Amino acid sequence: MSVKIMSAIFDSETLGPTERLIMLSLADHADDNGRCYPSIARLCQRTGLKERAVQTNIRTLSAAGYITIIPGGGKGRPNLYFVRANPAADAPRSKCTPAYDDIQTPHMTTSNPAGDAPEPSGTIIEPSEPIGSSSSGADGDRKSAEVQRAFEAYNAAAAQSGWPMAQVLSKSRRSGIAARLRECGGLTGWHAALAKAQASPMCCGQNSRGWVANLDFIIQPKSFTRLMEGTYDNRIAARPQQSSHRPQNGPDAALDQIARVAGLG
Repeated sequence: MSVKIMSAIFDSETLGPTERLIMLSLADHADDNGRCYPSIARLCQRTGLKERAVQTNIRTLSAAGYITIIPGGGKGRPNLYFVRANPAADAPRSKCTPAYDDIQTPHMTTSNPAGDAPEPSGTIIEPSEPIGSSSSGADGDRKSAEVQRAFEAYNAAAAQSGWPMAQVLSKSRRSGIAARLRECGGLTGWHAALAKAQASPMCCGQNSRGWVANLDFIIQPKSFTRLMEGTYDNRIAARPQQSSHRPQNGPDAALDQIARVAGLG
């Protein structure tokens, strides 16, 4: 259960009642990276909705950027979901969502207390920082969302290729992914790198140790450079097929000639 994501979902002003219910059910199964894999039957049980309603709303939430779906990527082969309390950073912002720099400290107001009431407290509760915000503003939000998407893209490739699934997006992994994204030109280059790794026999276990690639290997500077340069590409070229035609020389050719002379050929 991710209390952080559930709290942000409760505070959302853009989710409808049914969408919010499904998002809360997903967050109830998720870790703090938003990763979860409940079955559709489980979501129906937790929300009280019919299967069709659950699937329709999941597609709507996916299209709006609230969740990413990796078919068959979960444990036991259900869908794997990555839940975001707010849409992706490049999605249009809802007009009812305040900009981060518009948030102000609320003023404490009190009504006239009864004569014997105690003095009011001078404590002012600061608003909580919105999820995904940072001191660098919108650019920091965009980069953070890009790192999250790269992390999810790795897990999607891992589910297809038999690599270990990455469970935690730690600070060191965030830093490594961000550095590799800068080197390869963003998510387009990152997807290209993952495709090269998936096409590499060595990265997929075809080696003497049965070793396979993982996220920490891919984001190492030296490994990533070699991957992009083609060091791990499939080098086995197709062997030319040997012709089955036998040359007409040697003993067989001589026997054929004798047979023709004798009138036997």
